[in-house]
Amino acid sequence: MEKEATYTREELIGILLAEQRKLGRQPKKSDMPEEIMPIYRKVFGKWCYALEAAGIVIPSQRTLDRRMRHKMKHRK
Repeated sequence: MEKEATYTREELIGILLAEQRKLGRQPKKSDMPEEIMPIYRKVFGKWCYALEAAGIVIPSQRTLDRRMRHKMKHRK
């Protein structure tokens, strides 16, 4: 069995920013190496959260409000 590569959150963000510079646009999941995508999912969850962490996408106030309502609703 092959050992899964490990990356820090900062390294993953760096990879995203490098890809953005290379492409000259926001990277899509399909632009990234297939073998690294499970690591992004594990660390960030959704792809948009990885883009947000890298500062590539800024969530709208509506999105932030919706997340806060969801968080408050599911708080135990």
